[in-house]
Amino acid sequence: LSEEKTINRVALFVFIVVIVLFSFGSFSYNDFFWHLSLGKWMIVTQQFLTHDIFSHTFEGKLWLNNTWLFDGTLYLLYASTKIWGLSVLRLAIFGTTYFFLYKTIRLTSKAPLLIILCGLLLTIPAIRNFLRPEITSPLFASVFLYALYAYKEKKSRLIFLLPFIEVIWVNTHGGFTLGLILVGIFLAAEALRSLIEHRQNILLILREKNIIVLGVVLALTGAATLINPYGITVYKLLYEILA
Repeated sequence: LSEEKTINRVALFVFIVVIVLFSFGSFSYNDFFWHLSLGKWMIVTQQFLTHDIFSHTFEGKLWLNNTWLFDGTLYLLYASTKIWGLSVLRLAIFGTTYFFLYKTIRLTSKAPLLIILCGLLLTIPAIRNFLRPEITSPLFASVFLYALYAYKEKKSRLIFLLPFIEVIWVNTHGGFTLGLILVGIFLAAEALRSLIEHRQNILLILREKNIIVLGVVLALTGAATLINPYGITVYKLLYEILA
């Protein structure tokens, strides 16, 4: 037991050192000043973009800034604190992401710190050290995972916060559809379990509390995605980007 605690403490120390160095390290400026300009334009004009104003070849074309919440935060922090504040923001995002992953793994694992460390090392290349809206989607996904597993294991009421979190997510990054997918996966898994259990009378599936709760949360989360400056059009933008 003592050896396991020592290993976990070492893993935690290495994790903290890596994530701090990673957060306060050099920036990759890929699209950074573009998002900064988007945030500045929005704050100064008090408007939401509906067409492109920065690109020479695409100027005037339909373009919706579905990352306005991140861009506005980016500009306000940069205007008041410069790079230091942005480093703190990145540390907060990454730290909170792995905190919720840690909490999630604690629900089912006895050695969470080692798993978290491995997860950190594996996902650094994917995050790519950008200060872009995309770094927030792993954060929201980790919150969704924790709330869903907490409901599954302990019937936690945190699951009812997911629609509110989805409102923030849809205004921060296009990865918001992952929230719907995660809730849908848990709902499908519960439905499949219930179908096997009640295969003699499948109508009993509709009476299962877990299925009802997950179904309601999925519906509310879906409705929450429409709470943005562009409504359902945000799905069209997402489709065009992916296409």
